[in-house]
Amino acid sequence: MLAQPRLRAGILWVVSAASLIGCETLDFRRGGSGESCGRTDDCEAPLVCVSLVCVSPDGTTTHTTTSLGGSTSSGGTAGSGGRTGGTGGTGGSTSTGGTTSSGGTGGGGTTSSGGTGGAGGEQILDPVLCHECLNDQCGTPIAACGTDCLELEACIETLCSHLSEIVSPEEGQCQVHCQQLHIGSKSKHLAVVNCALGAHCPPCSSYPWDYDHCQESATLPPGVCADLYQACNDDPDCVTYRSCVATCSTLTECLECQNVASGTSGGVKLEDYEYCVSSQCLAESWIL
Repeated sequence: MLAQPRLRAGILWVVSAASLIGCETLDFRRGGSGESCGRTDDCEAPLVCVSLVCVSPDGTTTHTTTSLGGSTSSGGTAGSGGRTGGTGGTGGSTSTGGTTSSGGTGGGGTTSSGGTGGAGGEQILDPVLCHECLNDQCGTPIAACGTDCLELEACIETLCSHLSEIVSPEEGQCQVHCQQLHIGSKSKHLAVVNCALGAHCPPCSSYPWDYDHCQESATLPPGVCADLYQACNDDPDCVTYRSCVATCSTLTECLECQNVASGTSGGVKLEDYEYCVSSQCLAESWIL
C-alpha cells in the first residue's frame, strides 16, 4: 500500500512567508454536479456522492464545456465508476457554432486520464496535464526548493499525513515541527505551497486525485521512486515505522515512532522514499 497523503476537507493550514503556519478555517466549497468528492458532505445539497462524483439523488449529473463560438454542450449521465460526468458521455461534442448540443447517456464510467477538450472546449480533468500546468505556473518556486526544502516536505508527508487524514487539530503543530527542523528552507517551501494554492489549472481535479496519480507514477515500476519504495517494503524496521506513523493520533505519538528500536533506520528509509515522491509531486501535494 502506498503511503497515505494528507486529506483536505474543511480545515486547511494556511501559510505565509511572514509566519510559521497559521491555522485558519476556510469556507469549504462543496462540489457541484459532476465534480469529484470523497463523501456526500463534499457535495452541494441535494447532491450525493456516488462513485467519487457529486450527482443528484436520481444518479444523474452533467458536465458543461464552452465552445469558441459561444455555445455550450452538456455531458451525459455519469457512469457507474466515473469521476466526472463529461468523460462518461457518448454524446455532447462541443459545437463551434452558436448553437447548443445536448449530451448523451454516460458509458460504463471508466475513469479516464482524459486529454484536451473537443474543438476549442475546456480541458478535461487530466492528472498529467495538471502536472504540466502546475510546473508551468509554479516552476520558479519549485526549482528554488532544493534538497533541504524537499526534506521539509518529506518530513510533513512522513510525520503529519495521518494527523491530516483524521483531521487532527495537531496537524499544524506537526507541520511547524518539520519547519523548525528545516527553518532555512521554510520560505522556499511556503512559496511553492502558496503558488500551488493560487494556481489556475483547469485540468487539475481536487486533492488528492492528482497527487495520488503522481505518487503512483513515481512509485510503481519503472517509476523513479520504485527502488526506494521496495527498499522500505523489504526492511522490517521501515515497515514497522511506516505502520506507526500511519496510525498515530497525536504529534507526541508520531514523534515517539522515531524513538522505538526500528524508528531510526526505518524512519530514514521511509523519508528517503517520501523525499523522492516530493521531488516529483511537490505542487500536487498542496492544491485544493
